[in-house]
Amino acid sequence: EKAMTQNRHRVLLLGNPPVSLDLPSLFPSLEFYTCLSQNDFQNTLLSLNPSGVAAFGHRLVSGDVLSLYHSSFPAEDRRLKVIATNGVGYDNIDVPSCTKFGIWVGHTPDVVSDATSDTAILLMLSCCRLASLAEINLRKSQFKGSLPLGKDLRGKTVGIIGFGRIGKEVVEKLKPWNSRILYYSRNRVSLEVEKKYQVEYATFDYLLSESDIITIHTPLTKETTEFINEDVFRKMKDGVILVNTSRGKVVSEPALLKALRGEIKRESGSLQIGAVGLDVFPNEPEVNPELFQFPNLTLLPHIGTWTVETCQKMVLLTINNILRTLNTGRPVAAVNELTSP
Repeated sequence: EKAMTQNRHRVLLLGNPPVSLDLPSLFPSLEFYTCLSQNDFQNTLLSLNPSGVAAFGHRLVSGDVLSLYHSSFPAEDRRLKVIATNGVGYDNIDVPSCTKFGIWVGHTPDVVSDATSDTAILLMLSCCRLASLAEINLRKSQFKGSLPLGKDLRGKTVGIIGFGRIGKEVVEKLKPWNSRILYYSRNRVSLEVEKKYQVEYATFDYLLSESDIITIHTPLTKETTEFINEDVFRKMKDGVILVNTSRGKVVSEPALLKALRGEIKRESGSLQIGAVGLDVFPNEPEVNPELFQFPNLTLLPHIGTWTVETCQKMVLLTINNILRTLNTGRPVAAVNELTSP
């Protein structure tokens, strides 16, 4: 038994998985250890020297910790080969430092697309029909109260910022509503793909000026941080619905609040936002309480992937990213590329 334990690879779970799975039985070649506290991560990493780290709950893996790890062991004693984050976003991992130190980074892109795109559609419908405000009124025994008339989703022009896996899933799920779909992405897809999904490539400014609904599906990078700023809001049409299920910091919160207060001026008058649906926030789990005063907001606590089925798939892919790296030298879904020595 001792020999078997020694032959297994140590994997550090940084945070608890969101669903209960018998990981030791599912992955008998791996030996699992858990660190629940972000503050204890550095010491645990140094004492355990694991082959892989699985980061749950958006736990951070900083360059400082990786640098300390790298300097604490001679090259032949460093076991850490891969850090796998339990999500499609990887802004919680210092990817450049991982690449510098020869550590793979894995994530879970494909398995989140279905649930996250469902959430985007949910927010669009809620914003169109002011469902959040309607429920608030009802819970106050006001029935409809002074609820304004909503809008139909059918026939609207929807602008998609970021046309990756999730963006494409959103397009598929919008088909029953006969929407006109514009998309803006860093790289335009082929004409064949545009024809398949029945979408139109648009310049960013054209998408902003034409879209009744704008939905964001771009990763958080240096380039996309506060990408939706005051100048961008100024180019939107009155009554626009904005939905964000990507990352909170893609939208400038001060600019969003100015837009909601009607304080973004332009030649034709102040921008009038129709409604906003948010599943993500800049400083999660903290949410700016100023957002709560606006009745035309639907706010969700980052539940884009929060289903039993999707969380199970994410956890399994997270661990498989580690196992595949240890067995073949590369994760199932890699974020970075390493140069062979």
